[in-house]
Amino acid sequence: EPIGISTGPKRFSVHPTTTSALKSRAFGEGLHYGVAGFEHSFVIRPNDSFGNFRGWPSEPVIGDSRHLDRFSANATMDASLVVPVKIEYNKKTRIFVGSYVPTISGLYQLNVVLEGQHIFGSPFMVNTQPSNTFAPNSVAYGGSGFCLPLITTPCIGLEYGMAGRNSSFFIESYDKHGNRKEIGGDNWIVTVASSIDRYDYHSGSIVDLGNGTYSVLVAPQISGPNLLSITLNGVHIRHSPFRMQVMHNHVSGPSSFIVDGNENVLVAMIENTLILQARDAWGNNAIYCNEQPFDTIVTVESENILSENTSVEYRGSGKYALIVTPLKTEATTLTIKLNGEGIHFNTSVIAGEFDSSETSASGPGLRQAIAGEVSTFIIQSKDAGGNNKKNHVDMHFNVTLVLVERQNLPVQTDDLIEAEPVSGAQRYIGDGQFE
Repeated sequence: EPIGISTGPKRFSVHPTTTSALKSRAFGEGLHYGVAGFEHSFVIRPNDSFGNFRGWPSEPVIGDSRHLDRFSANATMDASLVVPVKIEYNKKTRIFVGSYVPTISGLYQLNVVLEGQHIFGSPFMVNTQPSNTFAPNSVAYGGSGFCLPLITTPCIGLEYGMAGRNSSFFIESYDKHGNRKEIGGDNWIVTVASSIDRYDYHSGSIVDLGNGTYSVLVAPQISGPNLLSITLNGVHIRHSPFRMQVMHNHVSGPSSFIVDGNENVLVAMIENTLILQARDAWGNNAIYCNEQPFDTIVTVESENILSENTSVEYRGSGKYALIVTPLKTEATTLTIKLNGEGIHFNTSVIAGEFDSSETSASGPGLRQAIAGEVSTFIIQSKDAGGNNKKNHVDMHFNVTLVLVERQNLPVQTDDLIEAEPVSGAQRYIGDGQFE
């Protein structure tokens, strides 16, 4: 029975005792994971050695020293990397709030102590992940391109390419703080364009390897200096755009053409020179077509050319001189083959230089004439191949009639003066004929 107090039992308060490290607990994401460059936070609930919350009661008490508890913390990855942790007391909630901002991704050990002694669960292991990909810190490297044998430096896909062929390289994503990303999902964009015409560009294909690395294939189409751009959300990767030197592909017959076709007219029975520009299937001049690995064989075929007089000479910059001697004046097709692939060059052949041994004369005026009257005959002008020299109206033949024997003379005419040679007149009547 209650003793000495007639009104019965009295209520009284039992306050927590001093804070115990082993009984205090911490909560929050910042104890376990976070993102580099962003705040990691957690809270500490101070408890006494019996597990009572040191924040009770909420109202101030005489000699209240709860806010003076000396909690401290740091996050370490190794001996050289220590991230300080800021801890502040919240008077409203009567708990301690910890925060820290690591900029290097990795696995940290978070030490939360009270006057040198770890609290319950400490040290905590914190996995800090890289933040969002930052294009200026990300890198492209390696792979394989296409180079001439004389190139002795590494032939990487970022710097060397061939028209129509895939060059390869890799992209590694890094965040703003230089941490390598270990997951994929970035929407990189790769384009290659000629330095001369940047609007004529071609996109690369990208394979996400799922670990922050991306495999890239890109096929330029214009030979010469190109710009290879790698961007993420419109921002270039480090060192982008890259200067890529692109060489032409193997020679394509159907893409090659005659540069100087003499207006598509050749002259019979003399050497004619045609200039052939070798190109690849993408229309690039094949300036290395006479070098390895592009060694090119050029041949010319036609029934109307003198095969033993046909030759091919390389003139440099992808140009060949085709030297042909046509035989007949007729429409002619030259079949020009580059490594077995042919193009057809249609041309016409006109007569060559005048050749007296092939030129002929015919008609009655060559055999007889009547004194004092005009007598005619026809001269057919020809070249060395026997082709009629059509449309050559400016030719002039020297025709004279010389008396070699007098006949049917009247009596007593011995004193007649010798007859002078008679010059003929000529006119062009067409098809290389003169009357």
